[in-house]
Amino acid sequence: MSITCPAVALLSVAIMALPAAAPALENVGQVFGMSCAGCHPGGGNIINRGGATLSLPDLQRNGMLSDDGMYNLISRGKGAMPGFGKECTPQRQCTFGARLPEEDIRELATYVLTQANNGWRS
Repeated sequence: MSITCPAVALLSVAIMALPAAAPALENVGQVFGMSCAGCHPGGGNIINRGGATLSLPDLQRNGMLSDDGMYNLISRGKGAMPGFGKECTPQRQCTFGARLPEEDIRELATYVLTQANNGWRS
């Protein structure tokens, strides 16, 4: 098939030059690093030593083995852990830092559970 219109040809070249869309979870490790790893490096818990970590046994003990449960924890927070959701309330339970979009929270929930199932190996 030949393209006779220069504008169509230019558009075709421009589209082919665009990078492919990144998979949704590709950057979730960076989001975890910026939003979670300060307190949970390697799935641990440096704020409350001896408290709940992101290890599989602790997640099991606290009923956090579902994407929805983990999503709610990240979004709303619990105890000393602040919520990161845009709709988090009351204010004192929410992060003072940037709030995360729902998609990032869903990806973080899946990431944490995957990492826990893999023993937080790098």
